[in-house]
Amino acid sequence: MKHRVRLLGRAAYYFAALASLPSAVSADTSVVQQVKHNGAALTESHTRTLQVKGLKMRMESRRGSETYTYIYDLQAGKRYRLVPKHKEVFVADLAAQSRELEDVWLVKDLQKSIKPTGKKAEIGGLACDEYLFAMQAPGDRHHGRQMVLRDTGTVCVSQSIPSGVEFAHFVHEAQERGYTSVAAYCSASDSPLGAYFYDEQPNLLVLSAKTKSVTEGVLGAPSGMLFVETSMTVLGINSDLIPEDAFQIPSDWKVKKDSQPVGGIRILR
Repeated sequence: MKHRVRLLGRAAYYFAALASLPSAVSADTSVVQQVKHNGAALTESHTRTLQVKGLKMRMESRRGSETYTYIYDLQAGKRYRLVPKHKEVFVADLAAQSRELEDVWLVKDLQKSIKPTGKKAEIGGLACDEYLFAMQAPGDRHHGRQMVLRDTGTVCVSQSIPSGVEFAHFVHEAQERGYTSVAAYCSASDSPLGAYFYDEQPNLLVLSAKTKSVTEGVLGAPSGMLFVETSMTVLGINSDLIPEDAFQIPSDWKVKKDSQPVGGIRILR
């Protein structure tokens, strides 16, 4: 495995031997995940479906009897939060969301390492390789204290599943446009640093992850820290054609400006 350190931007150790791009154009991709969060102020479990088609992604999250639906359009630079019960859609600007994260965390000073454990596993019949990762970035000062965000964990990733090409392409496009709040959803954790898990790999899909995000320097928190532990397991993947109407907003719905921050990503402040 060859390692290369990049000091700015997406600073990282490279994964080994990147899989070759397939000769055929990648198909639409749908991934179903089981996600669990546990932390000082959060405990929840939900099933999440990510549907990626070109520069668009539809995300549906089911918590008990409730379903939450978001559509991300990289070309338009918008996030659409759908509320079918009231026939309303709330629109947010992706660039503004990402600036919100960057105003808190100094990602230009990100430190990151990804190291193989040598272990292999099988998730839902799909083979993957295990890695340990660690990322950290300083933050702004919170009531006079310097904040630091640290993400650590174990992930099992594939670099050969055809669906990984579509996911990696979507993430790279989101990163290029500066929409890091979107890229994090395809990563190992939902923390603000999640988007920086990816580098230039043409094919990468996280099949399982156990991560911990710790924010240090928080006034009023036990020991000055807040944390969220996250576990994610892929339940299913398919490359069936996703209809265009999955990403369209009904013309008779009311359109409103969305004030909900960062699409649910854990800011941990």
